[in-house]
Amino acid sequence: MNRLQIPPALKKYFKTLNFYVEYEKDVSGVPESILNIPALSSIIHFAWAIGYDISIGKIDKDYVDGAEKALGFLRDHPVFSKMTYPTNIYGTTVENSFGGKKNGLLFSGGVDSTASYIAHRHENPQLITIRGIDMPLSWGAYWNRVINLYKMMNITTIVTNTEEIYTQLHWHYFTVRARVVEGYMAGYSFSINRLGVCAPLTVTEGIGDLMMSSTYPSREYGDSRFPWSKDRINAIIDEWLSWADVHVHDVEREYSTTEKIKDLIKPYLENHDTPLIRSCGHVGFLGPQKDKVFNCTRCDKCQRVIGSLAVSGIDPRTCGFNTTEETYRTMAYELENNIWNPIYAKYHWSEVKRHLPAVIEDDFGGSREFLEWLRDYEFD
Repeated sequence: MNRLQIPPALKKYFKTLNFYVEYEKDVSGVPESILNIPALSSIIHFAWAIGYDISIGKIDKDYVDGAEKALGFLRDHPVFSKMTYPTNIYGTTVENSFGGKKNGLLFSGGVDSTASYIAHRHENPQLITIRGIDMPLSWGAYWNRVINLYKMMNITTIVTNTEEIYTQLHWHYFTVRARVVEGYMAGYSFSINRLGVCAPLTVTEGIGDLMMSSTYPSREYGDSRFPWSKDRINAIIDEWLSWADVHVHDVEREYSTTEKIKDLIKPYLENHDTPLIRSCGHVGFLGPQKDKVFNCTRCDKCQRVIGSLAVSGIDPRTCGFNTTEETYRTMAYELENNIWNPIYAKYHWSEVKRHLPAVIEDDFGGSREFLEWLRDYEFD
């Protein structure tokens, strides 16, 4: 456990100053300069925004150098244009090299990581799932179901209270004082956190190549419709935030979501069971029902995955989405009425339209009618 030392004026932004990460293997033999990376990754985004320096003792030199590159890059971001304060990391930098030969893959169970697991399964990568970085640790029943779901796989679990450190005032700071759009900072901090907590594990597991699943195909990183999407920027800065001689990089960059399902997941189903996909970030809105399902089936992310599965000839109900005819009627209504971000909706659903077959043979409880409607629907 690390005890964060925060100036009195900033304590109102923190629920707790006790930060911890738990691993399945003993990490006491891991160098201090690597053990300090998780704590640093949990606060560095905040320090960048407010211009505070960080003192940390020993720290990996490659990680510090990469953080400086990432900060310089983000300052060119129009959303972060007010983030002009200097941030220095004070500590003793250490050059590390561990010679890890294994592959590791961050695995959440969503479409992206499922497709990457399928693509790299013959390499037998060490799968890494992280509890407490997206869904609260207090969801005991939910997390027990996740553990049972993946217990037959080569998976190791990291547990951290990163999600529980900050108060809502922390995000309010970004939107009001630092003038940073909350969703952007939340997205960047998530990416930085999830990488940072993996650092000690790469030493104990002998991982020299750490893979993360891309969200968008690299051919569209410069798309003028949303050149500063947090997902695209994450793909760029992730590779800088590496440590020692560990190679951190995105994989399956050449595929869109629908292409991952059609070209990677569907062929896999010919000889394997259908995987349950855990892609929803809003399942908590279901209240107690969240302990029984993995996907709300109502948010825009769930709807996009449902559409990509259906157009690929896979019944979403077999993958953990409780769809009904009403689900598809709601999806059409919300697209027509721009309930979700219209720019992103146009991008994602145009991709689904591009993969529509001339004749839609499968119907998964209303999916065919929806897809035929989508075929004729014109985006603004």
